[in-house]
Amino acid sequence: MKVVEMSIVGALYASGVAAGLGVLHAVGKPDPTVSLIVGAAVATLAAAFLYGRRTRRQAGTVVKAKVGAFLAVLCLGVSVLWHLTWGMGTPHATIATCVAATFVFPIVLFGSMELIFIPHTARRK
Repeated sequence: MKVVEMSIVGALYASGVAAGLGVLHAVGKPDPTVSLIVGAAVATLAAAFLYGRRTRRQAGTVVKAKVGAFLAVLCLGVSVLWHLTWGMGTPHATIATCVAATFVFPIVLFGSMELIFIPHTARRK
C-alpha cells in the first residue's frame, strides 16, 4: 500500500476508535478495548477498499501484514496513552491483547472485505 493510503487508513483508525468509544459511552458501557477493535475493523475495511480500488486484485500476505503492523503500532500508542491518562484494568494483558488482535484483524478479514470491493473477474483463483 502507498503512503497516502496508509495515512488515510491511520486517520480512519483514529476516527473509528473515537466513534466506537463515543457510542460505548452513550450506551453506558465505556470499554476502550472494544473501541480499539472497532477502529481496527473500520481501518481494515478502508484498507481493503483502497487497495482493491487501486490494484483490482487481492492483496498478498505481505500487504495484509504491513497493514496489520501499522495498525498494531497505532493501537499500542493509543493504548499506552489511554493507560497513562485514564488507566486501564490490567495494562500488561489488555494492551498486549489489543495489539495482537489488531495485528491479526487485517490478515484474517482482508480477504472477506475484498470480496465486496473487487469484481469477480479480477480475483485470483
